[in-house]
Amino acid sequence: MATQIPKRFLISGLSVLCGVLGMMSCITSSLAAEAPAAGPAPKLLFDPAAPGADKLIAPTSTQVSATVGNDGITLTLPGGPEGYPGIVIKPATGETWDLSAYGHAEAKITNLGEKNTRIEFALEMETGRTPFSTDKISLAPGESKTVSVVFGYFYGVYSRKFNTAAVKQIRLYAGSKSAETRKFRIEQIQAAGAAGEKIPVPVVKYKIVPKPANGVLFDAATKIQDPKQLVGGKDGGKIALSADGAALEVDFTGDKEQSVTLKGSWNLNEHLQVKVKVKNVGQTPVTPGVRVEDINLHGSETVTSGAPLAPGAEAEITVPFEAKTPWKGIVDPAQEVNEGPAKRWENEGQPGTGTLFRSNLTSGISIFSDKTPGAKKLRVTSIIASLPPPAQLPDWVGQKPPVAGDWVKTFDEHFDGAAINLKTWNIYGDNFWDPRTHFSKDNTIIKDSKLILRLEKKYGDHNDDPKGKDTDYATGYADTYGKWTQRYGYFEARMKLPTAPNMFLAFWMMPDRGLAAGPQWKRCSTGKLTGTVGNDTGVGGMEMDIMETLSIWGPYRHDFGTHWDWYGKTHKSMGMFTAYVPPDKDGFITVGMLWTPGLIVMYDNGKEAARWESPRISDIPSYFMFDLVTGGWESEPLDDTKLPADFVVDYVRAWQRKDLASPLDGPKPNDGTPAAPTK
Repeated sequence: MATQIPKRFLISGLSVLCGVLGMMSCITSSLAAEAPAAGPAPKLLFDPAAPGADKLIAPTSTQVSATVGNDGITLTLPGGPEGYPGIVIKPATGETWDLSAYGHAEAKITNLGEKNTRIEFALEMETGRTPFSTDKISLAPGESKTVSVVFGYFYGVYSRKFNTAAVKQIRLYAGSKSAETRKFRIEQIQAAGAAGEKIPVPVVKYKIVPKPANGVLFDAATKIQDPKQLVGGKDGGKIALSADGAALEVDFTGDKEQSVTLKGSWNLNEHLQVKVKVKNVGQTPVTPGVRVEDINLHGSETVTSGAPLAPGAEAEITVPFEAKTPWKGIVDPAQEVNEGPAKRWENEGQPGTGTLFRSNLTSGISIFSDKTPGAKKLRVTSIIASLPPPAQLPDWVGQKPPVAGDWVKTFDEHFDGAAINLKTWNIYGDNFWDPRTHFSKDNTIIKDSKLILRLEKKYGDHNDDPKGKDTDYATGYADTYGKWTQRYGYFEARMKLPTAPNMFLAFWMMPDRGLAAGPQWKRCSTGKLTGTVGNDTGVGGMEMDIMETLSIWGPYRHDFGTHWDWYGKTHKSMGMFTAYVPPDKDGFITVGMLWTPGLIVMYDNGKEAARWESPRISDIPSYFMFDLVTGGWESEPLDDTKLPADFVVDYVRAWQRKDLASPLDGPKPNDGTPAAPTK
């Protein structure tokens, strides 16, 4: 699943942190460890005054300079393309530290640079899937703070059992790459606290944006709370509240385009458009325009009244959130733009295509004048967010691909059995994306000829295995790894998305090179060409996110994305994050992907929504995945009262163009076990 930061299939420590750092830029938690029982005296993990101390430190890249002195480690990070640069510290004696008597590790960090810099402090061990505990602090210039990492926790969330008896290394590093030189002093690296230390439920400091009642941003009954909400704009436009408070009075003068804005903070993620009622109460005809904007001043399309409004005339201007022009990815046949970690493409598109507007963070409604000479006066009586009528899909949707060709249907899953077909689907697998949930057969449900992945608060073991990680939340999962694959074709699913907060879900595809290639999830995340295994995204492979979303975006917005060349330093991606799609009469959206050599085209309800052409587009057979977990890189707090949450899939279909067919396409022999086959 694709994001503005690499976030899915984040296996190595650094690649996992890429995803969570993006999430934590939107969510910060006030986390204080529970008062533990008195522990042993702190244990110094690095003594800068000890002989040979400098030999215990290894920079993570050639950018990094680390000098050991009596006052600690001075860490200098020159500006450059390296992501998360820092150092690794090894034990002075033996291969590991035994910290089983302690509850956390800590280090004092001083920012010696001139720029605000976020620094992460991580402890890592090299056994298990995610063998590390980590947390972070933010430092202003000259500021000193102590970063504390409670063992077993990942940014304040319990992750996995952490083997404190065999901690292999400490990693300290600055968050993300920077063009600026950064400098830090690191002191007092030690273990402390009592074994079994825990972090309580976090106090989330996420800015909760209110949802306007019935979508009303302004009308006669909705009062303007602060005069500062009314902002005059470009070239002298003026806006004021009418004497009776029932309307906004807008004045434009001259022959230049002017604007005014009603400022606010609204979460419009349940809506797909804004309707603005205006009346020309002046003496000059005027053609007003309206745009909806978010906190980063990314705007919707500007929509006008069309014909000029004569004096006394009224109009209702409807501004959709959906992009007027489908998004197009950057075309670079030589792939030069993609070379190196400094040139990742995330969310870049061709100018004039797609939209960056985020409805859940709406901050303003701007009204524009035309260039007609003379004084112009408008009266705005209502601004209301709403949904359009139910989507009417083209006849071909669900029946055939959107383009001509000699096509054959190759996959037609409509979930009409009593249970999910385990000859086609796996319901167990690794959960790398969410430490809070476990997969359970009871949460992968077939009902009314639909697949339901249900997330609920229910204690249990991952994959229903007593040896699996136990968590408080159960969820469903389905993929076709080792059971069905296809290279190229058209792939489509009809889905209803959950609305409970903190949901993170997707319909996507990953490479499947066959069982002989090795374990499903083993991969090289360093970006070095060491061969390919499993569903590695290097050497022709690619993650393709057909529909990925966060419930904070609402049930009518999702992203498209591609990720390739592993998930470490060489990771690259191309995608967009603001695809708005109206539901049909039953509340479902239908999303599809056309995949041919050098081309990916995404469709929402039968309309082209995104297109990318590149010779790097995957040529490896791939398999389907559906998942529903908590979290994500942008999220509201989880609310147990809103659970269970259901991700509902009506059907999944695929077609293949005959001239592109491969012997590797189609179902694979398997024994119908609920987990992916192994060698």
